[in-house]
Amino acid sequence: MSYEISGIAFSKEMLETVNLSELKSETISLSHLFIFIGPKPFLLLRAGDYLDQEFIDKYKERGVASLYQLKVTNDELSEQFKVIIRSLKTSKRTPDAKKQKDALLKLIGQNYWQDGEESFLSLVRALFDEFYNLGDEFIKNLQEKSQLVYTRSLLIGTFNVLNSLMLGVHDPLFLKDIFQIAFLLDISLIEGDKLNYILVQTMEKERLTPGEGLLWLMNKGDRGDELFHFKNHPTESYEYAKNYEQYFDHPDLLNLIMYQHEYLDGSGFPRGLSYSVVSDIELIPMFSDALIPFEPVIFKANDGKEILVKALSSSLKFDQEKLPVLKQISLWKAVLDWTVKSYKQLEETVEEVAS
Repeated sequence: MSYEISGIAFSKEMLETVNLSELKSETISLSHLFIFIGPKPFLLLRAGDYLDQEFIDKYKERGVASLYQLKVTNDELSEQFKVIIRSLKTSKRTPDAKKQKDALLKLIGQNYWQDGEESFLSLVRALFDEFYNLGDEFIKNLQEKSQLVYTRSLLIGTFNVLNSLMLGVHDPLFLKDIFQIAFLLDISLIEGDKLNYILVQTMEKERLTPGEGLLWLMNKGDRGDELFHFKNHPTESYEYAKNYEQYFDHPDLLNLIMYQHEYLDGSGFPRGLSYSVVSDIELIPMFSDALIPFEPVIFKANDGKEILVKALSSSLKFDQEKLPVLKQISLWKAVLDWTVKSYKQLEETVEEVAS
């Protein structure tokens, strides 16, 4: 018998039982977790959701010994990523760090581009385990208030790290901080429940075409509150993020939150800065944020290539008169060209899958 719950399609034959004692807590789940009441399955936790000890204890207290899981990925690939990341973190010499960076990017290319048979969640989980440090309550609150922003944050944080490595930044403390900044980019929209349907649509239009979201919202009529929060959310999120300075080794990096909607010609917001005063480092969150759609993310097996294709499709369409991200796009082309024979093949793959 087949089921579909919250966009997850499966049959009971695809499920495995997992003892509660086998589940790893204080990390993100690599499986969708279900319970059956009679013949009907109920989704308890999605792959990619944060799994804490409270979740495990709650079901143990109810006398539940095991759950059903639909595996998205497994620990093996995630552990391979972790081994490389830990080696990078402990590298004492720049050549050693560069070697580990190359090993990480090569593993990504092999599993998510050449073969395309693994889930992107393996990499996300590894980076989360190695770099997330904002605390249990913060991540649970973010997930509870907006599943969309939560999953986007996981992907933006992952791309923040990758874009940093491509720029030659290997400092593990910087990588930790740049990963965590992703969870604070839109935090002001979550606190106070400001992120409604109209704002989500505005954010996605702005992501696809800088300036379009603002114009679209202004044309919606009496939308004063949404317009205010949209134009000011980088500043509001930065002010909110300063409450978490103690979790950052380089708290000055929180300033990067302010750059997510600046444009090449100085027409962006909140400060109207032009590219001439924005550095490559300051562009990292802007670029990563622009790569990830404002839409629900349901991790599934073999989705690594799909996620990369979506991101690269966005980058190939960026208006270079607006977003100052040409260097980052060139770096991605070079890295993926390393794992395929030519960038022409890369472009053809993007066009084929995206269509």
